[in-house]
Amino acid sequence: MTAVIPLNSRTILGLNQEAYQQLRLALSLNLRRQLLIAVCDDAALQNELATRLEADLNGSANGTSEDNGPNLPAVVNLWLDRQNLDLARQAVLWCKQQGLTHPSLVKSLPTFQMLGIDQLTRYSPALQNRFLASLTHLEPLLSRLEVRLVLWVSRPWLRKIRQSVPQVWQLRNGLFEFAGDPTPLYPVEAIEPVVANKSRPQPPVLAPAPTPAQADSLEAQAIDFWTVLTEDLSALEAPSAPPAPQRNETASGTGSTDALTGAVQPPPAAIPSLLIPFAQNSARSEPKTPKSEVLEFETLELKIPEPSAPEPKAPKSEVLDPATLEQATLKPVTPKPVTPRTPAAAPPPNGAAPPSAPPAPDPVIPDAHLLALWQHIQSLTQQQAGPLTLARAYLFLGQTCRDRIEAGNHHPDLIDLALEAYTRALPNLKPGSPEWGDGLNDLGSLYWLRSHREPHPEGIIHWLQQSIQAYRAVLGYPQPPSEEGLARLHSNLGTVYSLLANLQDPTQNLEQSARAYHRALQYRPADTFPTEYAVLQNSLGAIHWRLAQQSDTRNHLHRAITAYSEALRYRSPQASPQEYAMIQNNLGIAYWSLAQHERPVFLLGQAVAAYRSALAYRTLSTDPAGCAATHNNLGTAYWDLAQHQDKHPEGQRTLWQQALSAYETALTAAQRALGEAPDTPLSFDLWATFHSAGVVHDQLAQHLPEAHFDLRAKHLDQALLHYLTALDGWRALPDRLDLLKNALIHNIRLQFQIRGVEGQNAVLSRIPAELLPDILPQL
Repeated sequence: MTAVIPLNSRTILGLNQEAYQQLRLALSLNLRRQLLIAVCDDAALQNELATRLEADLNGSANGTSEDNGPNLPAVVNLWLDRQNLDLARQAVLWCKQQGLTHPSLVKSLPTFQMLGIDQLTRYSPALQNRFLASLTHLEPLLSRLEVRLVLWVSRPWLRKIRQSVPQVWQLRNGLFEFAGDPTPLYPVEAIEPVVANKSRPQPPVLAPAPTPAQADSLEAQAIDFWTVLTEDLSALEAPSAPPAPQRNETASGTGSTDALTGAVQPPPAAIPSLLIPFAQNSARSEPKTPKSEVLEFETLELKIPEPSAPEPKAPKSEVLDPATLEQATLKPVTPKPVTPRTPAAAPPPNGAAPPSAPPAPDPVIPDAHLLALWQHIQSLTQQQAGPLTLARAYLFLGQTCRDRIEAGNHHPDLIDLALEAYTRALPNLKPGSPEWGDGLNDLGSLYWLRSHREPHPEGIIHWLQQSIQAYRAVLGYPQPPSEEGLARLHSNLGTVYSLLANLQDPTQNLEQSARAYHRALQYRPADTFPTEYAVLQNSLGAIHWRLAQQSDTRNHLHRAITAYSEALRYRSPQASPQEYAMIQNNLGIAYWSLAQHERPVFLLGQAVAAYRSALAYRTLSTDPAGCAATHNNLGTAYWDLAQHQDKHPEGQRTLWQQALSAYETALTAAQRALGEAPDTPLSFDLWATFHSAGVVHDQLAQHLPEAHFDLRAKHLDQALLHYLTALDGWRALPDRLDLLKNALIHNIRLQFQIRGVEGQNAVLSRIPAELLPDILPQL
């Protein structure tokens, strides 16, 4: 008989020291969905090893861990007896008793040690077979719950499990063998578990064992663990045997990505969560996402268009030519979407390897923790672990990298390692399973991130197409993901298509993007998901605005206005002031664009109202860059309105004054934004705004009454100052430089008309010498 040695003595381990430390290390790595098999023929030693492992891990975590919720142990022991033969069900009922009834709490599960299996040697063959059949429930348990299992068995039972339920053997992530004398066949009553901590949670009270007929049903049908978790525990503990639960295909536990929630400007569009999204799940297998991200069109770049050009169908970066000022109309710069967040990935259909997965036989491991995970996978490979075990280990490594990427670490080595891990994991995951779908979703987002490192359009196109293939692989599988997953995938698709439209086939890719956003909206109704609904509508508005630049202009602009207006219904300025301001700015851009084709005065008035609503929240203190962009757009709208007031001089001058005030505020806000952060990207051409402000100054000087000589002269001087400032930024742009020369010629002529030869000569003395050969002949 084997002597029992105190647990605080290292001699308990002896030859088993190495195996014990390996088992402890495997559990300390906190890998999810692990099935570890510990083999020990000595029942007493087996119990003491399990108790020591429980004490070590609970002690090192102080009762909790990074993954476990408060007041939950790191390790829980579950004991098998003839009344409780189904270990998987015991684990689920323990969760129920602890109040872990919501999928979002599944990440809080401890490690379960399954003990007492050797007792079955004393039971009838029927009970032993029923136990072996119940082991098939471990696979659905591991696929649905983020849990670790340690199965303690003797060598005879290990052989029986390998022969009778080979699928469980294939699930194993590690095998740890301990030396010990076989335990004599004591009476069943004599075998009692060793209790190391009486305060630890006790095994739950279970319902009586199922009848043979019910056991057969359980063998043929996997337990729906989500249903069990949400059942009434009292019903599960009823004296009558519970019926086999019905499988609920909709309860996949899939979390949403942050679908895409980002700020949007002119016409916004959702970026692959960036808010492209990583799949965000309640369980570790689901990507986190982030926030539901939407593209924001950058504010219109207000530039005064060339007067001789007809009304363009798409906004262009144009400036006023003072020589034909009467016909000139301000036109904003095409809005640009805000950079999206990272999308979540998805695997190829039918379990095939992801398309064109980037080869990385020897990936660079960024840090020690990731290196430990990689070495653990190599250890599993040397142990000839099953393909599913290796796949889940690679998946965990990929998800760990993904979480760091979502936290803001976009180091190339980290992204490459994540891609390598996912592309190795996905071919051996079960197609249609939640972890397969979430993995592909994450992969699609990683491909999107990878495209950022490409210096040439061809490389960017390649990775964006890979991203689209990954998302479509999940959507094309016969068993679709949850509605939350469908919304995330369609939103990510919409974002990637919108980015691809910048590089090739703009009309086709934008139409695909619009279809994807429409489908995403089907799964995010406004009454249930108001924030995500608003984000998607904002993105849809941005896509229709861009489509309006390609064809069917009026139709798409009307659709953009509808989408933005719908988004504003579910965005509160009190709750999300900057997002609300962004959508108002986008709505103003859409109104301004449509005003170039119909009802100009009415629609320009609507644009002004939208811009002013945005500026209530885009202030110098809260968002100087956004404040500058929206004031720039507002100045353009006032300028255009003034062109329709030529029969009302007073009203026209008032609108010019308002345009000038908006431009001057835009310049002040832009200078403040650049002063606070010199690298701040502006969504409009700052030099064009200087030029536009100069044009308005010239207009006021020309049309003010002659009695206001001093004021007219001041406007002329301010116009010249703005033109010379614009020259600093436009010297290397021939087209812009020509416009600037025309503006200077117009200003010099006005100086002569208002101030005479003396005023004209004073201006000529301030003109850079290199411009005079082009200017003097035209005076």
